[in-house]
Amino acid sequence: MSNQTKQKRPNYTIEFKEDAAKLVNGKGYTQKQAANNSGVSLSAIGRWVRAEQEPI
Repeated sequence: MSNQTKQKRPNYTIEFKEDAAKLVNGKGYTQKQAANNSGVSLSAIGRWVRAEQEPI
């Protein structure tokens, strides 16, 4: 695979991830709605939501 076809994963700030997860955890959005609204993948939202729900 050449470097020209390889896509880089976007980097999101912690604040962005927390805000996206709060759409699901706090505002009642489905994960799919939050992903579409935030412009990220459904799997990313799922990871962020689970991370926010884990006890510290």
